[in-house]
Amino acid sequence: RMGYARDLRTLLLTKPVPFTEDIKRTHHVYYYLNIVNKLGGVVPAEPRPVISLKREELEWARCFLKEKGFSGADEALLGCAPGASFGPAKRWPPGRFSAALEGLARDLPAGALIFGGLEDTREAEAVEKGLTGVGVRCLNLAGKVNLRQFMALAGRLKLFITNDSGPMHIAAALGVPTVAVFGSTDPTLTGPVGSRVRVVKKDLECSPCFKRECPEPFHYECFEAVKPWDVVEAARGLLGEVV
Repeated sequence: RMGYARDLRTLLLTKPVPFTEDIKRTHHVYYYLNIVNKLGGVVPAEPRPVISLKREELEWARCFLKEKGFSGADEALLGCAPGASFGPAKRWPPGRFSAALEGLARDLPAGALIFGGLEDTREAEAVEKGLTGVGVRCLNLAGKVNLRQFMALAGRLKLFITNDSGPMHIAAALGVPTVAVFGSTDPTLTGPVGSRVRVVKKDLECSPCFKRECPEPFHYECFEAVKPWDVVEAARGLLGEVV
């Protein structure tokens, strides 16, 4: 039983690892790999999570999209995950996802896939409504695909826009160009890890607060300050580097 000597668990560990303020302030990837290092394991200088897909999963995704009218022959595919299970202080407004995707879809051109769990249905439907209202082809898959199917479909995306969430880390590990919008949380601790990632966040005195909901009623200035154009600009820069 190995872990940090903190939170009253020290006596339960066979190999407690010292916990310091320095390690507390590192990205969670390094936070946990430090345990491996202290136990004598070899840790890479720049660790990057990688997710690999099976050939049959890639084929399923190709057939699924073709069946839905997204063959990829004449348009690219964008993706988004407008939800975040932690709470509203981690959710950029759906209307801004729609606006950013619209701007990028006109550039490429491209269609869009909307992802999320059943708990993200409301946000996903709002993004879908915003996109269909401006004539951008989209497919709302919130609550309709399992985790491995999401991975297979995400692997075919040209770009993924997301909040600080599980899908963000998955897309980054798949090597998909990923733009993440941060509000109440800190990208230096939980930001996406990969060579094709960008974080959009505004420096405010009240952020990061790490709250599930904004302490100030109807405030959410950390997200209000992030405009669709900020995300579009970050995405264009990222796609330019990938090309």
